[in-house]
Amino acid sequence: MSPRTTESTVIAEVREPISDEASPKSSRSFSRLYTDKFALISLVILIVYAAARSLCQAVARPLWFDEICTWIIVQQHPISTLWNALKDGVDGQPPVFYLLERPIAAAITNEQISFRLLSIFGFSCTVA
Repeated sequence: MSPRTTESTVIAEVREPISDEASPKSSRSFSRLYTDKFALISLVILIVYAAARSLCQAVARPLWFDEICTWIIVQQHPISTLWNALKDGVDGQPPVFYLLERPIAAAITNEQISFRLLSIFGFSCTVA
């Protein structure tokens, strides 16, 4: 046999696919799939726990100064008054925050939860 024939035979043998039963690749892919599922489930549990804990703390703590400012601005009934207050620099939050906060404050009667719920939701989305 010439060296060239031996080389081509070795290359042909290397290129042949290995069956799935003998391949450790299938067990690695199963292990990776299991690890990915475990990581996803752990992340979801962590986010739910953080949101629940934040809600429990929101009920127990009094409103802070910035939340009181938000409460005052959201209570401005004509939206033009709200825009004028924001234009004058009453608070540093973007105007969309107050537009989203208005229906939440109207729907939830507990002020400590209603003025913190949007922030808790934003934190949960950021972690996810």
